[in-house]
Amino acid sequence: MSRRHNLGTTRGNRVRKVVPILAIITILGACTSTPPQPPPENEPEEAPEVEVWTGTSTSSFPGTLSLRLELERDETGTLLSGKYLADVSPGTLSGRLDGTELTATLETGDDCSYSLSGTMTATTLDADFEPDDCPDGSGGTWELERTE
Repeated sequence: MSRRHNLGTTRGNRVRKVVPILAIITILGACTSTPPQPPPENEPEEAPEVEVWTGTSTSSFPGTLSLRLELERDETGTLLSGKYLADVSPGTLSGRLDGTELTATLETGDDCSYSLSGTMTATTLDADFEPDDCPDGSGGTWELERTE
């Protein structure tokens, strides 16, 4: 009987030593985490949405022209940039939208710049432009509607 008792005690001691070690290993395993993964390489960036606006540009010279504006906004929606085509004359727009108040600079292909100011909503853009750095430029108006 004493032999059994000794075997049980020895086995009990081993179990008492192994169980805490297994518990520690389990806890340490739970504390480790997978290292952060690097972002996938060459993932294409989303192209910014291009808004298309069409309408007219009217000035004393050359008169009323058809106008197409392709416009992009920054992530906040306040900084604007784009390209326009007034009949066959190209140009660029860079500006700022504060609520519905638009202020921008127009640059034409012949090294002229104009100041543009007006109102822009989700569907309409109505603005006046004046020459800034364009000796023979004339002021006028833009009346556009968003088509895309």
